[in-house]
Amino acid sequence: MWLPSLCLAGGLWMAAADPEPPKPGVGDANALRAPVPVQRLKAAILINIARFFTWPAETLGPADQPFRIGILGTDPFGDHLRQESAAATIQGRPIGLVRAQRPEDLRGCQVVFIAPDRDLSLRDSLAPLARHTILVVGDEPEFAKRGGMVNLRLHGDQISLEICRGAVEATGLGFRASLRQVKGIEWIAHPENR
Repeated sequence: MWLPSLCLAGGLWMAAADPEPPKPGVGDANALRAPVPVQRLKAAILINIARFFTWPAETLGPADQPFRIGILGTDPFGDHLRQESAAATIQGRPIGLVRAQRPEDLRGCQVVFIAPDRDLSLRDSLAPLARHTILVVGDEPEFAKRGGMVNLRLHGDQISLEICRGAVEATGLGFRASLRQVKGIEWIAHPENR
């Protein structure tokens, strides 16, 4: 399966212009792939950003348990997240996907993406997850400033990251040193509204 090649330039994630794997007997093997749809890029970033964080071993469960990524609200990724996660692993575990309309149903996840079209306010969506070691990601304006942890901000066909250090650290999650070295991430000390 072809995964978009992601590169970070000046803090912006973008899909690199990689050739699509050739199909037997079809077209030029060196033809460039069409632009990556934004939702596919976001799905790939959702998986890749999780690799920059660490979870306490006791929060991951038994070694044969998958690393769970949850979606709260209507799944904005279509089939892209399933495709991107099919052969991927995080912390040596396969990825399991969970979709729910209530945040309480996602407490066993390591990462939760809060869709913008959810039924609850951001505050009500975050509250049931707050006492758990869950990386909470979203893509709406000022998501990290309003209590989320990682915001995927769209700039044309590129995505930048906004990370609330205080919200992440309050859950017991750790940062890998490589994340601290990435330039262009907007770091927020603490959320403005709790």
